[in-house]
Amino acid sequence: MYDLLLKRYKSLDAVMELDVLDAIELIKKAYQEEEKEKLWQLYLTKYPYMDKETYVSFEDFCNPSKVINKTYENKTFEEIVSEAESILDSLRTR
Repeated sequence: MYDLLLKRYKSLDAVMELDVLDAIELIKKAYQEEEKEKLWQLYLTKYPYMDKETYVSFEDFCNPSKVINKTYENKTFEEIVSEAESILDSLRTR
């Protein structure tokens, strides 16, 4: 916890002088900002692989309940195997 607070506020003196409830709110805010930074870093790793169809804004990425669920086709085992074999064949011919 000290690392997080020092990273965000550079000095614990001001934090230690706060009222307990204010200090708790400050710590809570620091954790939220740390979590948002981690999500941003994850988003940055996924962003280069997005296209027009798969693009998700950072706001929606942070709130997955807003993202529209895509519908999936029900395929038979044979159809899936056939598609996988054609993908493997195309990779072998490269």
